[in-house]
Amino acid sequence: MTFAPSGDVVIAALSSLRKAGVVAINAIHLDRIPEFDYDRLLWGERQIRSVANMTRGRRSRTFFKIAADIRLQPTLAVFALDQGQ
Repeated sequence: MTFAPSGDVVIAALSSLRKAGVVAINAIHLDRIPEFDYDRLLWGERQIRSVANMTRGRRSRTFFKIAADIRLQPTLAVFALDQGQ
């Protein structure tokens, strides 16, 4: 799942998926997704899915419970505010 407004992040997320994985995009605004190698990144039934919104209700609690149950290990990168665009 990505919340970043950058299409480059979508490509990075696709690159890290196993076959049949899903990249869920939950960004209010997303810039252009760059051209990418279909055979390498979508072959194997990988998916890109958009999410209309993320609520703080039951769905969020369910998501975080599942994430804990499967021991999801997100990747986090911290940048200084002046590095933003």
